[in-house]
Amino acid sequence: MSPPPLDDTIEVEFGPQFLSTGMGLRLHPATETDIGAMLIFSYFASPVKVLTIPPCRYQVEAIGDLNVRSLPYNEIKSRMQALVTYPVIITFVRHPMWFTLRFPRRPLHIQIQERIPIGRLEIVDYVQPYTTTDLIPSRFWGTPFIRSVNGLDLAQSTDNAGVLAAIQSAALPISFSLKF
Repeated sequence: MSPPPLDDTIEVEFGPQFLSTGMGLRLHPATETDIGAMLIFSYFASPVKVLTIPPCRYQVEAIGDLNVRSLPYNEIKSRMQALVTYPVIITFVRHPMWFTLRFPRRPLHIQIQERIPIGRLEIVDYVQPYTTTDLIPSRFWGTPFIRSVNGLDLAQSTDNAGVLAAIQSAALPISFSLKF
């Protein structure tokens, strides 16, 4: 039996008792450029609703009415620590589980590894030169697997040799759609 699907948005109210103790949230930058704040875990003193949020799948969307998702991590953290008015509602949003990398030329500066139990190819490292219009997720989200190469859907492929052949024969620029 598969687990229930994750909610896209979760709102948690922190009552006045958290003014003296803090919210008990452990956060980390959501992207490699330190934009956003990802929820790593919460301490037992946090509201029960926070304790049920799976680790490394949600990021802070809003503090009260203020949308903070696109702010730098340190600014989000500072705003949360500076809160003096409670109760406050913190909104968490499920992080997008895919992003795209485009490599303009060869050699591709990527490291691919097969994840044995699942039998899929994952990109475990990538370095410039690449371009993207997406914010690249922090490595804390996990290791992305190759979903498609230049639009060719490989998400359901179990033939890793075929995936490698698609990468080797792809026309430049090569566009990888990656998914967690």
